Parts: sequence; C-alpha cells; structure tokens
Amino acid sequence: MHPWNVLKIAPTSDLSVIRKAYAAQLKLHHPEDDPEGYQRVREAYDAAVKWAKQRPKEYEIEDDEEVEDDDTDNEEVVDDEEEDDADNVEVLDDEEEEEAEFEYIDHRRRPKWYLEQDLHSYGDPPKDDVHAFMLQVEAIYNDYTARIDIRNWEKLLQEDVIWDMKQRYAVSGRLLEYLNTHCYLPKPIWKLLIEMMFQWTESQPQELQNQYPQVYAFAFDSLNAAAYMGYSALLQASMNYDTYLRHRDMAWRALYSQEWHEAFIALGNALKLYDGDPDLIRLCIEYAWKRNRLNDAMQWCNRLVELAPEQLEGYLQRARVAFRLGKHEEALKDLTYVLGQEPTRIEALSYAGHCYSQMGQYEQAEEMFRSILSMNENDADAFLSLTELNGKLRESIKNKRMPGKKAYLQRLNQELGRQPFRTRLNQGVRMLISRRWLNIAFIIFMHFWVYHSFMKEAGVSGPFAYIADAASVSKVIVASPDKLETLPPGVQKVRLQVTKAYFTGFEQYYDKNSKTVFYLATAEAEKRGIVDSNTGYVCVGLLGEQVIYIVTSYEKALEMYNNHTAEVDGYIHSEVPSELKKVSASNVSLKSSASYPDRYLDWKHQQTRSDPKHVPFISFLYTLILVLGYLRLYRLYLKIVNYIKYI
Repeated sequence: MHPWNVLKIAPTSDLSVIRKAYAAQLKLHHPEDDPEGYQRVREAYDAAVKWAKQRPKEYEIEDDEEVEDDDTDNEEVVDDEEEDDADNVEVLDDEEEEEAEFEYIDHRRRPKWYLEQDLHSYGDPPKDDVHAFMLQVEAIYNDYTARIDIRNWEKLLQEDVIWDMKQRYAVSGRLLEYLNTHCYLPKPIWKLLIEMMFQWTESQPQELQNQYPQVYAFAFDSLNAAAYMGYSALLQASMNYDTYLRHRDMAWRALYSQEWHEAFIALGNALKLYDGDPDLIRLCIEYAWKRNRLNDAMQWCNRLVELAPEQLEGYLQRARVAFRLGKHEEALKDLTYVLGQEPTRIEALSYAGHCYSQMGQYEQAEEMFRSILSMNENDADAFLSLTELNGKLRESIKNKRMPGKKAYLQRLNQELGRQPFRTRLNQGVRMLISRRWLNIAFIIFMHFWVYHSFMKEAGVSGPFAYIADAASVSKVIVASPDKLETLPPGVQKVRLQVTKAYFTGFEQYYDKNSKTVFYLATAEAEKRGIVDSNTGYVCVGLLGEQVIYIVTSYEKALEMYNNHTAEVDGYIHSEVPSELKKVSASNVSLKSSASYPDRYLDWKHQQTRSDPKHVPFISFLYTLILVLGYLRLYRLYLKIVNYIKYI
C-alpha cells in the first residue's frame, strides 16, 4: 500500500510532518494490539523518510486531494512521472528492502508504556547519540527560560535519535527517569511529550504511577492542580526554581489533603524564596479562607490584585472575602468592576445579588438573580435566592400601609407562580419522598430496630420511654419498715439498705407468651438453659428488724452472698406473690419477732420493664444512628419548608 496512504498525509519532504503523522498512527496501531498495522505503519514511515531525504523540497508533490483510507481499493490516478516516483518508493531493490526492513518486536510480554530498549531486536544503541540527546535535555531544563519555552522541546523532539527505533526505547527510558526527578514543566510541554514522544495512553495509569509517580502526577493526574499552575511569572525572580516549585507543589498537596500545618510550612518556605507568584498567592488565599482567617485572606487578595490587575479572579476573590466579613459595599465595588468586564460571570452576579439583598436593595438583587436565570434557568441557587428574596419583599410589604398593596402582592404572587397551599404541600411531600425515599426507609427500619433493642434489653419502647421511666420518680432511701410505711402515695421506686441478706437458691422468670411469673431452683434453670440478663434472683434480708423479700439482679445477689449486706434499688410491690412465699418460706433462716411484710422489692417495675442500668451500649448506638438519619432528612425538610412557604 502507498506509504502516504498509510500515514494519511500528502507526499512531502518535510520530516517534521512525516514524524507527526507517524506518531499519530502509532497511537492507533500499537504493536501489542495490532502488530500487522504497526508493521505496516513502520514500513511506511521508513519509506517516506527515505524518499524525503532523497527528494529535494522544490520537487515536492503538491496534492490538495484527500488521502484515501486504508480500506480504499481505488488509488488515485497520477501522471507518468509521479507514478514512476511512487514506484520508486514502493518497489525497492533487494538491497534497499533489506535496509528498510523492520523486524517486529513481540510486545505482548511487556506493559504498553514500557520504554526500555529491546536488545534482542536492535542490539545496543549508540551510546554517544543517547548521551548527547540527554545532555540537550539537561541543558534545556537547567535554563529556566529555555525550559518553559515549548519551542525548544518541539525542536528537541525532531532529533533523529528520537525517530530511530533502534534508539527510541533507550532514549525514552532515560527521559522518563530524568523527568521523574525533574518534573516541573508547564502543562503544554507535558502534553507535547505525551503526544510526540511516549505515545502513552490513560488506559495504563496504575503501572506508570507505580514506577514513575511524578511523571504520572504532572502528566496524567487531572486532580493535580499544581500541574496547571503558571511558570512564566517566575522569570522575574532569581532563585533556585526547582526548590521553589517543590514548596509550591507541597503546599497545594497539603491543602488538598487538609494537612494545615504542613500547608503552612510549605507556603512559608515558598514565600521566603519569592512572593510575586500569583498562583502561590491563590494558595495563600485558599489556606486563609479554609482556616477562617478572613483578615489574612483579604490581605492576600489585595496582593493578588496588585500582582495581576488584569485578571478578574483577584477581584472576585476579594469580593467573596469582603462579603463574608459583612463589608457588602466594598464587595459590590469589586463585583461591579468584574461585571463591567464580563457581564455574564454567574459567580459575580450571584455574590452581587446576595450583597444587594443584605443591604435591603431588593430590586437590584432581584435583577441579579433574574440575569442568572436568563442564562441558566436550572440554576438552583439563583432560583432559591430569588424565591427567598420575594418572600422578604412580601413580608416587608405586609407590614407597610401603602396604596395598592393588595394588587401589588397579587402581581408578585403571579410573577412567582405562587400556587395554592394544598398544591404546594403535595409538591413538597412528593419532593421529600422522591429525593429521600431511601433515607425514609432507613429511618423506619431503625425505628423498628431501636424498639426491638430497648424492648428486649430494658422492657421499654425506646430511649425516651427509658429516660422517662428512669427520671419519673427519684429514689428514696429507706432504712427501716417505719420509713417504708411513711412513703407518700405514688412513691414506688426506693433504695433499701438490707442486712443479713442471702440468696435463697431460686430464680424468677417471666413467660412472655403467657405473661406470667414463675420461679425455678438454680439447678433446674441451668438445666433448662433459660438463664439470661432478665433473670431475677430471689434473696431474703433484714430491713431494720423486718424480714423482706428481694428479687434482684445477679450482681446484687452475688454481693449479698459475699457480704450479706447491700443497697438494693427497685420497686415496692404491695402484694407478695404466693409462689414467692412458697419458695422462700422453707429458706428463711433469719430470726425476727416481726411478721413478714405484705410488700416485697423487685428490681423491675413491671415484668416487661427492666432496670435502666441493664440497657447495653449498642441500644444507644442504634439510637444515635437513627438521629443521624433524621438530621439528614431534616436538611431537606428545611428546604422544602422554604419551598412551600415562598413558592
């Protein structure tokens, strides 16, 4: 196939044009994906270069017609002389074919971006050529003025050593290693290197990132704002440029990761070297803004305007800081200048509208927000701001006595498209459900889970019931039967000081199905395997000289067993269950002249409600998660309330 068809260019003796076309075709025919296409492109390039070197420029064939595609079967009709020239390119004698022959390299066992020399295919490249090329690279990089001039790199990439496949991989590998430690180049130069030198693609970023992290950061990482910063502003400085650029890069990375101390140090080091870089000043503004140091941010904004008065960003940043400081008139001065230069700057219009609104100049504010909506009718911030502004207008008019107030309000409502309350309410409910249906489902589920957790562990329906139960009646300390009898009506929760107490060997259980209480000996309960955190342990002790029954927790029962005295919290019941009397009668060994009281102490108020001390932490954690779900829903709820109120 005709080499010019393969390269998709018209016949030319300009080597730079041939090389650019060759580089473009290499992106489409990578040796791993399309070895035949790669071989075809390589042979066409060799033939075109050979022809261009043998053909003087004055005999260059001019062809304004489009070059046919690879799949086109019909070739152009050329005159006899041009056809003979084309045959001279395509039909080489045996010796020329042997010289131009290109041996295919098997790239399937190497990554696409692998750029080392293939020694088996090419042999050792001439070291002098590679070394000479790298000396040129170092010379350009070390001269900062030459470094940031893309023309020097374009000229460098036209060197023959770059386009000689016997040396290309070795040169590329050396250049990659060098640029990984000397990476401070403007973005257009990185783009040139990627397109013309390495033919990297973004489909293999991970391997490149692992071996050459700095090259990846500056060439491919779209989030690395440091790679897009300017370099020409530093020409006025006399300093170690790489040291300064390293500090600037570190400052941006620290700000991006919110490492404030590291950002402060890096910014300080960079400012010591040079304080006339607008990009560095922008980083200082961002640091002061995020740290809420608004006065410092204002000073840096003034510095940015001083350094780059022709750039509108400095004025806009200063207006933003002034608005935050409450200096609305100062902010409007800068915003007016920005809008005079660029009337469609939405950010400036928005800040101006908010400034006018804060100053009570509602008509001017309305004009700003309507200008935004005329350019972008879906701008949510402008829409909500305008509706809030009109709400303020209605409120201010309602409180005034003025002729035609009713007609004015009606007109204002018509302009806003204000609908009946019921319609607005329905729209708000639909908006809430459509945007937060998953949040609502989560809240319903967590309500069930919290209810289940508190009911299982504490016998109450939730945290509020638990707190109300715990705080409903304060504990009254009772040290004698007489004190117990003098308690005011309704007082049930007490703390008894009992002595000579012991565990009877019986345990109290509650059957949730039949809702009845029953008692079992400890051995029988363990045999059935029904002991749990709600098990009550039956004890007997003295309240003064009076015997009293106590059903308490395992911890209190163990304390009585060991010390025979304890302070027990619980609820006084007016009637002792017959089964409790039965199981305790044969075990009461305390001697007392007094008869058994009609009351007994139970650590539970009801059989389905447990002492608050036994609620585990996980129940409160579920409650916290539920509260967070409500907070997320509440934020949208406030917006919908404003929507219903003002629309």
